[in-house]
Amino acid sequence: MENALSKAHLHLDDLNRIRLIEPEVAEQCQELETKAVELNNQLKSFKSNTESMVEVMEELAVIVEAEKLRAMESRNSLKRESQKDREAQQLQIIIRERQVELERLRAELAAAEKLENDLMIQIQTLTE
Repeated sequence: MENALSKAHLHLDDLNRIRLIEPEVAEQCQELETKAVELNNQLKSFKSNTESMVEVMEELAVIVEAEKLRAMESRNSLKRESQKDREAQQLQIIIRERQVELERLRAELAAAEKLENDLMIQIQTLTE
């Protein structure tokens, strides 16, 4: 009977049910299906992990961008402060130069006044 079934390309399994494929092939198909389900589960897990990682990376990107903007703002602030410091130093230099010039002019004025006094005294002595 098995030969007749084999000629008709029919097979009996362990439970004596009639099958269209050989029991070994059916067993391999079952193993393949099990492995395919396992692979599918692994792929779902990988996808889930990957999506989680992408979300974390996106959150980090937002944080990094905010820190980058804050750093740029700090750098610009420092540049402005250093510019103000340089301007203040330049103004201090100009003030000091003007003070020196003022002292020189005062000394010249005092010398000119003394000379004027001396000349006035000589004029008075000559006119007397």
